[in-house]
Amino acid sequence: MTESLIYNEEIGQKLCKVPIYNDRISDSRVRKISSATDARKIFQGYFFSKADAMVLAEDDRMNNPPEMGIRYVDFDPLNIVIDKNIAPLPIRFIPEASEVRNALEVKKKAGLPHKNFSGVPVFESRNLSICEGYMTLESEGCQDRRRLLFFKNEDLKKSLAKAAYHDGGSSLIDMEAHIEVAALENIIQAMKDSSTSEWNKAVFAYHGEDIETAPSPREL
Repeated sequence: MTESLIYNEEIGQKLCKVPIYNDRISDSRVRKISSATDARKIFQGYFFSKADAMVLAEDDRMNNPPEMGIRYVDFDPLNIVIDKNIAPLPIRFIPEASEVRNALEVKKKAGLPHKNFSGVPVFESRNLSICEGYMTLESEGCQDRRRLLFFKNEDLKKSLAKAAYHDGGSSLIDMEAHIEVAALENIIQAMKDSSTSEWNKAVFAYHGEDIETAPSPREL
């Protein structure tokens, strides 16, 4: 197995715990969505927020007779949608609105253009990484450093706070000033385009994951 395939397998193991939601009809047909700017463009939308998917399903129930099928919300693991392209139509990921706002705020603090954000936001701090399987703030001399990526800015901040507490001397305020954001779609494309992409050694943290820090000497 090549190195790039190993990384893809590891990434897939993380993404399999990330649910994305879509609206379906009673016979399991996936609900088609038209582009807001061009009604001729039809795609299959996957929501990163179950609540957003439920709003669309409820709107369908209110505006369509029962004989057109019962609308309901279902989900697929993110890795299956990305790796196997199971959708019969082009796929569009629909990010959670609150995370788009968080992404714009991150860009604003960084002095970058912040009027809009295209894609699904993925957050990271260059202060935080995975080293030898553990979350750490100090990766100097690490032989197996992995970038640590989050789908929710809140999860990143909680992990920073946990790592800072474990470190015992780091300033959480300083670390939060170094939060960055990128689009999931761009990360995936970079992985596909090059086996040497800087993203190939990234680890995706699913929502609510409690990532382990290295045991302190007194715990060993």
